[in-house]
Amino acid sequence: MIAMARPWIRVWYASALRAWKSLPRPVDAPFVHAVGANPSRLLLLGNGPAVGYGVLSHSLALSGHVAQQVSALTGRGVDLEIRAAVDLTAGSAREALAGLQLERFDAVVLTLGNNDALRLTPVRQWRRALAALLDHSERSGSIGLHTFVLGIPPMASILHFPPMVAPLADRQARKLNEQSRVLCSARDNATYLPFDPGPATDLERHRSAATYADWARFIAGPLAHRLVADTNIRTQGGRDRQDEEARQRSLERLGILDTPPEKQFDEIAALARDLFGTSAAALTFVDGDRLWFKASTGIDVNQTERSTAFCDVTISRGGHFVVRDASKDMRFQFCPLVSGSPKIRFYAGYPIESPDGARVGTLCIMDDQPRDFSPQAVTLLRKLALMAQHALWSTAGVHEGAAEPPSRSTRSASYPSTSHST
Repeated sequence: MIAMARPWIRVWYASALRAWKSLPRPVDAPFVHAVGANPSRLLLLGNGPAVGYGVLSHSLALSGHVAQQVSALTGRGVDLEIRAAVDLTAGSAREALAGLQLERFDAVVLTLGNNDALRLTPVRQWRRALAALLDHSERSGSIGLHTFVLGIPPMASILHFPPMVAPLADRQARKLNEQSRVLCSARDNATYLPFDPGPATDLERHRSAATYADWARFIAGPLAHRLVADTNIRTQGGRDRQDEEARQRSLERLGILDTPPEKQFDEIAALARDLFGTSAAALTFVDGDRLWFKASTGIDVNQTERSTAFCDVTISRGGHFVVRDASKDMRFQFCPLVSGSPKIRFYAGYPIESPDGARVGTLCIMDDQPRDFSPQAVTLLRKLALMAQHALWSTAGVHEGAAEPPSRSTRSASYPSTSHST
């Protein structure tokens, strides 16, 4: 019966797809951040639940609620990137990963299958496509990268479909889910997550933030448990490694180097200095053999050697970097800013990233007296660094989903904002 119905249903599906593309969905950049130190890095890839139908910001969609719930459960921040498309299938998912460095992430969540169930994709085809995707995640990711495969929900939890479509799609979804379960059970780095949220209750607006909050609980618990329990994710992964040539290309594409002072960046540096009560603060970029200051306050240089720079160490790490007393740290005793004016003793920095995840610079604070730095202070510094990163991307003309911004000479008049879940 499925073989006979497949041509008719695919004609209906093509028409429905055009209608779905007109539904409200997030218009901001495909990133969300939950507050906290030492953030977990997550990727959400898929269609259906990942798209965010019914809300206009990713912070209100499934991605935002997953980030918030995982952060609450782990006690850490979350940086979550979304790769979602209305028409994405298991077969086309690899294309959506083009240019993405999976080694940057601690976990991947796949919400694939809605389209494949509705198109009545053959089981064998689904199995091959999903297996290839899981293989790619294992080969390209860091040691400890775990992939979660969210089950295809019953059609009644998504939309109303023609009487002939829903029963056939549900039957196919059960078959595809069984293949997903079997594939994941045979792998140490993959987990299948059953997903049955019950019938949709907010049909008037298609989908609400409350619905996404409820859906997120199917993902957040197992995801948080894995992030906390698997020490490989934090200690042996490849997240801290960077290709220097690729990092430099990412920095140059942003078009920020050697540009004049800009008020928004000066204000962020001044805010950082004032909030922490330090003698200096700066927004810096690591360019070749030099450290270049885009904005600074309390410090009179506009560049210094990379080899003795605190910020070079900061971008080599996956998170914050703190030096309590640089005069007692052999790495920095001969740094001109330590041995000479302004005689820096304390330093705290947080990486600034390009849209493709390369760590290109830092937001840092400095003081002429040794200081301690609490976890709460790390959280605040990260929040300010994300503000600077968002300003950088907007200035560079980064559009939604763009891995490579256009040149600064072709800036758009308006830019999508990065979502910050708080």
